[in-house]
Amino acid sequence: MKKENSDLPQTEALNIAVVMPSFLSPEEFKKRVRMGDVIINHWASDRNPHRSGYFVKFNHYKRKLNGGTYVEMTDKLQNGVRWEVVYDRESKFSIVS
Repeated sequence: MKKENSDLPQTEALNIAVVMPSFLSPEEFKKRVRMGDVIINHWASDRNPHRSGYFVKFNHYKRKLNGGTYVEMTDKLQNGVRWEVVYDRESKFSIVS
């Protein structure tokens, strides 16, 4: 009998697969996210330190320049560093925990 996976790379032959995370729609993300959940911003690159963090809250700004809804996140090391990411219809977030 011939092996079906003989021409696959070593990692796939060992049944180790990289699974792409599923993106939640912005409406679904807003319904399911809770404070303290680990979230990933898929628009950020893998080397970006602000790619993932703990969800804090949604911030709403009514201003002419850069107004709208933002997701406030904090770092994994609990250094008190917080940042905001734009939250709109093109957002790509997933909840890890």
